[in-house]
Amino acid sequence: MVAVCASPINAEVVRFTRLDACGVPVTGVTSMQVTMDAFTEIQVSPNYEEGQRFLLRKANGQPCVNQKGAGFLNWAEFTVTVCSIDPSALVLVTGDRLISNGVTGIGAAFGEGLLSTHFSMEVWQPVAGSSACAGGTQQYFYWAFPNAFDAQLQDWTYQNDTFTFGFKGTTQAASTSWILGDTWMPGTGAFLADEHFGFAITSVAPPVAACGAITI
Repeated sequence: MVAVCASPINAEVVRFTRLDACGVPVTGVTSMQVTMDAFTEIQVSPNYEEGQRFLLRKANGQPCVNQKGAGFLNWAEFTVTVCSIDPSALVLVTGDRLISNGVTGIGAAFGEGLLSTHFSMEVWQPVAGSSACAGGTQQYFYWAFPNAFDAQLQDWTYQNDTFTFGFKGTTQAASTSWILGDTWMPGTGAFLADEHFGFAITSVAPPVAACGAITI
């Protein structure tokens, strides 16, 4: 099969969507989706389990059995650092309480309890170089993390300098009912039940960033 090879650069936008406990997008009045560009970086760290070691020595110290089994993916952890705080985004990923003045979300309050709120994260990167505009249209790398939870706020500092704020999330296996990425992953359909993340090169432009959440 012929493959498309390209080089991503920067990051245009990130989108978070509220999911239910099974990883299915919530729709209707209780749904939340936030698309933002006010972030400085998203760091992703896949976590792998080392393969089992099988070692048995002879009486003379030489190995009788010496073999290592295959490792496997446990999950991926990601840290999102923002430079403009959107209360709706933080409430979406943590499940904590939005503070509003009646019509507008102006803050958030964080309390005790299990961090069991589920959400998905999608990231768009423009393609650089000679492949940037294949067919006359800007190409993008689309990354999807279709089921995440355990959003934990990270350390922050008040100082005579710019201010950043962030949170860390952990992936779980996708729900086969998560189809939000189908527009950017044509022909792929829903993620398989044991998949945690994936990407595709697409000519479909990313959604537009905006402050606050929308319903879906």
